Amino acid sequence: MRIYYLEGGLKLKQNYKILIAILLTLLLLLLLWFDIPSYLSNKYYPKETHRVSNWKSSMQYENVERIILNGKYLDPKINIEIDFKYLFNKAYPNLFQTSNHNEGLRLEFSGNNAAIIYKCTGSGCPPSGYSVFDLTKNLNVDKDNFIYISLLQDKYLKIQVNSSLPNIIRNPPPNINYDNILIGNGFDGNRVFSGNINTFNFTINSNSYLSKVKIVFYCIVFLIYFLGIFSLKRVPTF
Repeated sequence: MRIYYLEGGLKLKQNYKILIAILLTLLLLLLLWFDIPSYLSNKYYPKETHRVSNWKSSMQYENVERIILNGKYLDPKINIEIDFKYLFNKAYPNLFQTSNHNEGLRLEFSGNNAAIIYKCTGSGCPPSGYSVFDLTKNLNVDKDNFIYISLLQDKYLKIQVNSSLPNIIRNPPPNINYDNILIGNGFDGNRVFSGNINTFNFTINSNSYLSKVKIVFYCIVFLIYFLGIFSLKRVPTF
């Protein structure tokens, strides 16, 4: 390719300018072609919802509903809505869990007591690695109850029981696993829930579909591309 420096400075032939613009565009498309499928192959999903209805306690370990997620989530946000009736039980029945033992989020009962137990992170997290939030004073034993839970990973846990004011827990923040979501049992598979679950709605979505690093990266790439095309247009032709 010949580049001429004339009185007006750098000049290119028109067909060379077109060729350079095409090459810049092809480089951009190749980048997108190789990078975007890498996200799709990891199965990052924007959102999915699961619903369980009319679950009744039978004290049988096999009477458990399992939620299997379709893929992975970046900065997951989880919403859970539960309409249920808890029947008095001196054991430790679990209504649900997102992971085994204390690695996830679960709702546990004992007699007239109830608590949300979740894996936590940060300086406010106990040495045990999990935190307990008591729900007892707002719970109605042997009556219908409604619980709403909203969780943003590493940020906050929001809990509302019946008509009480919502509680927002930021310290310690949740850092839960969600690799074994069960309804009607929890902890180690031997804590069957005592009562009825009228409805259980579970929604999970990626708080950021592309990571913040990727967003910044593509902003820079597109900026360089458009600056290149703009600069190319300003170069005189002959």
